[in-house]
Amino acid sequence: MNPYQVLNLRRGSTGRDAVQAVAAALKERKYSSREIALAQRALLDPVSRGVQEFLNFIELERPRKEPGPEVRPECRLRYLPSFENV
Repeated sequence: MNPYQVLNLRRGSTGRDAVQAVAAALKERKYSSREIALAQRALLDPVSRGVQEFLNFIELERPRKEPGPEVRPECRLRYLPSFENV
């Protein structure tokens, strides 16, 4: 359950916004009163709120590596026979 989605809140909303959103969510009747209460509790507790922000807003995908420059043939290593018997 995403408490931000249940209460229709954006990231960075305050505790006061959460309390006001509870009334709107109860009127809307999209979620049960239990789900709304759990969402409110999750957003009013600072530790739980931080966890919810991490779970719902932080991108966890690995960044894609951009392809590097192609190696030109003249940049490749060459075998030097003069160092063969060293």
